[in-house]
Amino acid sequence: MPAARISVVDDPVAPRRLRVFGALNHIAVGDLLHALSEHASPPGTPPVILDLRHVGRWDAGALRILERRLQGPLPQRQRAVLLRPGGGAVSTRRPEIAGEVMRPLASTVPVTAALHSVMTMALEDDAELGVIDLSGQIVGHLPRRRLRRRMAEDPAGWRHKLCAALLVEHQARIRVDASLVDVEAMSCLLACDSESPFLVLDGRDPVGFLFPEDMQGRRPAP
Repeated sequence: MPAARISVVDDPVAPRRLRVFGALNHIAVGDLLHALSEHASPPGTPPVILDLRHVGRWDAGALRILERRLQGPLPQRQRAVLLRPGGGAVSTRRPEIAGEVMRPLASTVPVTAALHSVMTMALEDDAELGVIDLSGQIVGHLPRRRLRRRMAEDPAGWRHKLCAALLVEHQARIRVDASLVDVEAMSCLLACDSESPFLVLDGRDPVGFLFPEDMQGRRPAP
């Protein structure tokens, strides 16, 4: 899919509108959320309108992620009214690159952070929480499955545990445009388990995680 293009429409008598053209995929979701934060409406004014009606093609999974992020407990700066695609065609082809099936990086927290301080972010089901070491480098992620298990097993003490206690390190770093066929082969060589992801980079910037289970049944046929 070609990349999405965002046009900002300012009208003195109407809410600001972000009009999206091209294609909506998992990579574009992060760009749209960033654009919403940059062009936010001041408190007390109508929310920004995110207009997807001009999108030519879209990935159904990416659209669901975007809808959940806009409906969830987001900060005031990301309020938006979503106008869903009305024309075009839902993409039915199999994803080919890592960026199309990765789980977006929601935020990062230090390994020394207490679990109670990151619980809300860590339990969101549409993005992953990266964990950074003392040098500021992402070293892995905080699995919500492990956090829920720790909360159930240690209801009195889990709050005081550090993120380092539940950290799962990533296996390797891959490019956002890496072929899923190549990544799956690498996953087999590294014998990755279901909780050990690849860290996905756009240039030098971490943008998400790709888990072995995300590639099952989704890569293109050889």
